[in-house]
Amino acid sequence: MSARVGFRGHRAVGTALGLVLAAGACDEVGSPLPSGDPDRIAPAPAAEVAPPDLPLSLTLEQLRAGTYQLPQFDGVIVRLRDGEFQDPASRRVVTLAPDPRLEGDFDGDGEPEVIALLVVGSALGIETNLVALGSVSGRMVQEAVISLGPGVTVRSLRSRDRAILVEALTTPRPGSPPRPPEMRRYVLDPGSWSRVD
Repeated sequence: MSARVGFRGHRAVGTALGLVLAAGACDEVGSPLPSGDPDRIAPAPAAEVAPPDLPLSLTLEQLRAGTYQLPQFDGVIVRLRDGEFQDPASRRVVTLAPDPRLEGDFDGDGEPEVIALLVVGSALGIETNLVALGSVSGRMVQEAVISLGPGVTVRSLRSRDRAILVEALTTPRPGSPPRPPEMRRYVLDPGSWSRVD
């Protein structure tokens, strides 16, 4: 089975949540925010991305205007506009990472899925979600989502057989030394993700 990696351009996404390239030294990524400043929102480092290959079945524009259900919002529908959703009540911002994205039949049902990253940012930090999306009659359908954990950013996203390999970088706690990236392995079953490493 083959998987394709692609993206269609780079536009600035989000006004309150910046995406900063996470390549280079680990100590430059995810600096903790002061606990006493509720108006600041943590930046979300963007992942490294492979060169574009073939077009994806779901376009970046569809993802940027899509509706999602995320574990951080307790069943509330998150509707993106230009790749972003703002929740003034909880002072959170959701941003679609424009890359990387993967496409392939990852759950074995014979239909392709697109794997994307949605980042939730708040004054407390960030939380990245791994989202599997399908297409029904040309319309985007969310198939599964899993949180990668508080303070986790994604440096790269790859596929091997049916598994999704995520190079994850966790922001250290205040006073703790930087942590090296870790490679995680996730498998998509119909309707759900499983971490298998």
